[in-house]
Amino acid sequence: MNITIKSANNGFILTYPNPNDEGEITEVIEVPSFSISSPEKEELESYQRLCYTILEAIGYYGSKHHEYRLRIEIVNQREEENNEVSSNNNS
Repeated sequence: MNITIKSANNGFILTYPNPNDEGEITEVIEVPSFSISSPEKEELESYQRLCYTILEAIGYYGSKHHEYRLRIEIVNQREEENNEVSSNNNS
């Protein structure tokens, strides 16, 4: 299986074989150049979509019924640090 990821001015172009028939599927994952409210989060969400699209292209579909799941998360650094400090104080 060949998966091609090309960088574009506004994101990525992902091309992979169509599992249902001959030919290919091409998807565009746009990465916003900026956001007034939270520039980093919107950009990370685009990368997250890219990762999930790649997983689907190779045939991985997670299920709520699986004991173990693959999760691609966006984490707020400050919230994560506060949770770690809080956990350490409770120990």
